[in-house]
Amino acid sequence: MKRFLAVCIALCLAMALFAVPVFAEGDVAQVEDGQAYGTLQAAIDAVQTSGKVTLVQDTQEDITIPEDKKIELVLNAKLTNQSDHTIVVKSGATLTISGSGTVDNVTHQKAAIHNEVGGTVILNGGTYTRSKENGINSEESGGNSFYNIRNYGTMTINEGVEVVQNGQFSSLIENGFYNGKTQNPDEATATMIINGGTFSGGINTIKNDDYGVLTIHDGTFSNTTQAAFLNWNVATVNGGTFSSERNCILNGYGDDTMDKGELKITGGTFTSTEAPIKRMNKEGEGNKDFDKVDVTGGVYSGDVSEVVAEGSSELVRASGANRFVV
Repeated sequence: MKRFLAVCIALCLAMALFAVPVFAEGDVAQVEDGQAYGTLQAAIDAVQTSGKVTLVQDTQEDITIPEDKKIELVLNAKLTNQSDHTIVVKSGATLTISGSGTVDNVTHQKAAIHNEVGGTVILNGGTYTRSKENGINSEESGGNSFYNIRNYGTMTINEGVEVVQNGQFSSLIENGFYNGKTQNPDEATATMIINGGTFSGGINTIKNDDYGVLTIHDGTFSNTTQAAFLNWNVATVNGGTFSSERNCILNGYGDDTMDKGELKITGGTFTSTEAPIKRMNKEGEGNKDFDKVDVTGGVYSGDVSEVVAEGSSELVRASGANRFVV
């Protein structure tokens, strides 16, 4: 009898340890203490200063991460916006996202994630999309187009993240400011580090804009409209796989303050139909697009000798008719 009771107690303890939370029909999100809420925003607001929030059911909300709050969001379902950016991270706030769910935006000129100046975002998982993106070409938005992700603060994107759209009017990701003079009078730096992930679509897949500082260590970047990567300010590419039906990289110079045109490439694979690296502005007298471009490594589908770092590297022909290695 005692042995039977002992077995029963052990089984009960095991069931308690591995019990699956039971959610009411209207519960959308749960905080780490087990309390469930009917909206994701209510769960985030319930966190005092820092904590984990899990999205357990699909929901349609505009979410804000308030200043001075640190939230870890686990995506176990789909989050779609109502009318604004799907997620706004305020200055002083920190948002870390993991899981295999989706953040979607269906509204014209709104992003799946908008990170304000002073905000911090770390993406460890999830898919970020604009499912109703309708950018027709570089001149026509189709009435519904925007960046999937716009970063004005500090953002790190890690392996396991997917960012995708089918539009050809807006870039997929913008790091920095479209108009730095009016949008960023304090001259804040927008910093982005990409350690991995899959990125596809947009007129440009990644755009490093006014006051943007971008470092790419790895990832897969593909584009069919213009460029897999457009740089206007300061960028370093240490690795990754870049492919485009036009140019892998466009580099542009605007001024010495916010559009410096500084680009360093130490590695990566670059495959394109046209030139792997091209000037953004028209060639001619006074063009400085390539003045601060230094290539010291990488494998290219075409000749990039014009931007190979002088005196430190050389361009050699590799296997295949049009393969070059620096």
